[in-house]
Amino acid sequence: NSTWNWYDKKPYRIKLDKKESLLGLNKGKSYVLLANYRDPSNMMNAVAFDMARYMEMPYTNNYRFVEVYLNDEYIGLYLLTEQIQQGGERVDVEKQGGLLLNIDCSDGPVWNPEGTDNFYSELFFSNYSNTNLPVGIKHPENPTQSQIADIRSQFGELERTIYDLDYDRFKEIMDVESYMGFFIIQEMTRNVELYGPHSMYIHRYADGVWAMGPVWDFDGGFAYDWGEKHGYFGDQSWLCG
Repeated sequence: NSTWNWYDKKPYRIKLDKKESLLGLNKGKSYVLLANYRDPSNMMNAVAFDMARYMEMPYTNNYRFVEVYLNDEYIGLYLLTEQIQQGGERVDVEKQGGLLLNIDCSDGPVWNPEGTDNFYSELFFSNYSNTNLPVGIKHPENPTQSQIADIRSQFGELERTIYDLDYDRFKEIMDVESYMGFFIIQEMTRNVELYGPHSMYIHRYADGVWAMGPVWDFDGGFAYDWGEKHGYFGDQSWLCG
């Protein structure tokens, strides 16, 4: 993760021995502590999660602000939230036949070339990475090469449907409301992570219908300029223009 690699305040993952609900969050074994290092307000992920929840985006994360001590040393204000993963209290796609993907340079083969669970997409191109879209497979875990090829083909069908402007087929294989909501949130927060791309999650149910989300990672949002500054809601260009 970029925050772990590049910044002094580190994020952490918590993994419990059994499923529990921490501070009223959805029950599970895995949680994360987001450092929000690039966010001087400590509010941007929380605001984006609230927006997504009000828009009824699928599987939006809950959160709690917590002050964290590590080995009796205070390390700051963090955002406690659920780990994004397949499961009934997380992203509730089927264990057999469901998919959870992360379109992300870090998770995909651009910056993780040794990964055995990622691929480049068939069609759409990222100017940022100078490759086709880099995709990491979060579910199923530890996919075989045959499974990766099949998932890439399924993702390729979605790409071609969008590219060909085949709206009738698109409505059959995509939850259109989640698709529109996803891009509205990216635009309203001006989340430059979309450009990478970084942390753009998409899932698919066993019946073949895709949906966008969960939304994630907004410390590059609100007019972040890559110089550690945010313009917040000032004048800005469209991301998806």
